[in-house]
Amino acid sequence: MASYPPPFSSSYRAARTKFLDVAREAHAKIISLELEGVRGPDGEVLTIDIAILGDHGTKDPANVFLHSSGVHGAEGFAGSAIQIDFLRRVSRDQALVKSLAAAKGTKIVLVHAVNLAP
Repeated sequence: MASYPPPFSSSYRAARTKFLDVAREAHAKIISLELEGVRGPDGEVLTIDIAILGDHGTKDPANVFLHSSGVHGAEGFAGSAIQIDFLRRVSRDQALVKSLAAAKGTKIVLVHAVNLAP
């Protein structure tokens, strides 16, 4: 089993990197929305990243579980850690990955770092 760093992060950049890495490992569809004209404290580009698991073939799923992090800013790192840990658990269980992919009409949507305003 792979060894992972703790899910909590001390910076936006670290949280984003962990989120995207484990989303790829979980075979999630990833969408990144760049926030134009806004930069992070270190001058980095800021994005809202979305990981989607489940039935990628339907545009109108019957069932959606939506989890967002950073909506109010203050809880961003805790919400991010929850998402990272969830994706890690999914990526470690290939039977679950296959089950999620086969779940017709069902999607799990994780929206990472919604409110990045300084």
